[in-house]
Amino acid sequence: ARELQLLVNGEPVGDPVIVPTETLTPLVFDLPASVIGSGQHLELTLAYDGWTVPAEAGQSGDQRRLALAVDWVEFAQQ
Repeated sequence: ARELQLLVNGEPVGDPVIVPTETLTPLVFDLPASVIGSGQHLELTLAYDGWTVPAEAGQSGDQRRLALAVDWVEFAQQ
């Protein structure tokens, strides 16, 4: 499992969540209007606590740093 934190313009939003690595899991993050502001020039970052290099783990020759799979992202006004 990995710890995941959402950052908006470099600032943490909410508490970190624990994400399993063996399956895709829906996650919901609430962004207060004060964080969004005008909605222009937002940088969203999914910051995680580590990665695995498959080649170093003896799983394959893949040298990429792999951490989390993101299938899709949806933005919705509530």
